[in-house]
Amino acid sequence: MPLLATMRSMSSQEWRALFRSLLLLPVVDISLRLRGYSATRSWLQGRLGKQGERLGISDDDQVALTVARAVDKAARRGPWPASCLRQALVLEHLLQKRGIATDLRIGVRRDEREKMAAHAWVERNGIVLIGGDEAATGHLPLP
Repeated sequence: MPLLATMRSMSSQEWRALFRSLLLLPVVDISLRLRGYSATRSWLQGRLGKQGERLGISDDDQVALTVARAVDKAARRGPWPASCLRQALVLEHLLQKRGIATDLRIGVRRDEREKMAAHAWVERNGIVLIGGDEAATGHLPLP
């Protein structure tokens, strides 16, 4: 879908989530590089503030899908590189801020050259919200 048509098809809720994602992705990237995974995730969880904010949609699953689409668009079209881990952390944070429970998964597998390959994705009620293409290719989730 061309960019202009994509922009016109987005709801105001998706625009807000896209804007927040565009701001958070570089912050998360820099934090991961400087402080590591555990400190970054703890920092994000500490910044939740008031939980339960809604995007104007009563169905949590629909909100989760809307926010996941926005994070994906920000990652694909934004000026900052966004790996699967960065996208997963941002999505988890944005959904937790709305009081929506998710599971951030990190998995590993051996690639074609027998090297370890890692991937991160976010699930809600067993449905992969972001990172689905890679999650389905045999990554063994870490505990």
